[in-house]
Amino acid sequence: MPLAVYKKNCKTLEVGSLDENSFTHAYFTIKWNLMARADSVVNLGVEHVEWNSDCLVFYFCYNKK
Repeated sequence: MPLAVYKKNCKTLEVGSLDENSFTHAYFTIKWNLMARADSVVNLGVEHVEWNSDCLVFYFCYNKK
């Protein structure tokens, strides 16, 4: 997806005050940021994600070959 399309989607989701829009915007932004790290995220599971205070933390384990 081109950056322009991502920006347009974010602008669309910012309009309105529905809780669903807020969740969708947050989810969409997280997916966009992780998409740039596709090689790292391919093996990411639920056990690698947790909340720490008010932060969503993703744990990446690397094994040098």
